[in-house]
Amino acid sequence: MSALCRGLAYVHTRERDGQPLGIVHRDVTPQNVLISQHGEVKLADFGIAKAIGKSEKSATGIIKGKFAYMSPEQSQAQSLDARSDLFSVGTVLYLLTTGRKPFDGATDADVIMQVRRARPEKPSTVVRDLNPDVERLINRALRAKPGKRWQSAEQMADRIDAILVKLGEPSGPAPLKRWLETLSARDGAKPPVPVAPAAPDPSIAVDLGSMDLELEEVARTAVEADRGTGLDTRPLRARPEPGAPNAPTWSDPSWAARLAKAARGDKPAGKAGPGPGRFKRWVRRMTIRAVLIIVALGGGFYFARPHLPAWATKPIDSWLRSLYAPLESRQRPR
Repeated sequence: MSALCRGLAYVHTRERDGQPLGIVHRDVTPQNVLISQHGEVKLADFGIAKAIGKSEKSATGIIKGKFAYMSPEQSQAQSLDARSDLFSVGTVLYLLTTGRKPFDGATDADVIMQVRRARPEKPSTVVRDLNPDVERLINRALRAKPGKRWQSAEQMADRIDAILVKLGEPSGPAPLKRWLETLSARDGAKPPVPVAPAAPDPSIAVDLGSMDLELEEVARTAVEADRGTGLDTRPLRARPEPGAPNAPTWSDPSWAARLAKAARGDKPAGKAGPGPGRFKRWVRRMTIRAVLIIVALGGGFYFARPHLPAWATKPIDSWLRSLYAPLESRQRPR
């Protein structure tokens, strides 16, 4: 559910030319939440999603989506925003927690009326010893008024993660993958065969010195790509090639970082001169230290003054009076 909220947060915050698109999925149901064998959660079926400015081919007022997972405002064909999807997320979470739908009835009309009232049975009455944090999470998501619900998918995801941390439970794709493998083993299904990564081909070693590359553009693009995919750009030991002892290979993820460094002409660490920036930082640190020393000495003198002899306090008092004399002379009577 946390991963589902993260996906919705991405959808809800999409922009075009600086303007929010206002995308609302409108059909967040268990059938549209897909889980891969690697523990990845994906939200599917944007067939009835609505965005600002999107043309509607259906008649105005037609209700779309599955009735049991609608928000009250969606069941009344009102204008929707991201909080409508969060109501549906709360409905799915209620189902996963209790094993039953919060809004159910013999006919579609009964279901719609329950959704509009938004007064489901408390999860703790269905599940004994339910965690109170989880119940409060669900209850807030299923409020009838959008202003009383979670105001963003990211806010709801953060709360779910906080509950997991409090319970000491792991989160993310890895434990979800292991859980799916456990279910597969229980059902007698064969686990997926892991595919070993292909070994790097040493024949594609690149001699950067012999290639006519636009270093700045290539390096910038490669570094941004590495950062976007979460790759580790720390230096790795490249495989040496005959005739090119130190030539990096394309299998070395650090080649982009070294390209960027060469294109910018960076100096090796430890050999850079002091520069104006370091001098300014040094002056700032020395100024702060001097101020702290003066404050400490002044405070010490203030508290110790009653206990000092007159010959020790008289010079300092005279000096302070000489400092305040110009200020007092400038003051004018009202």
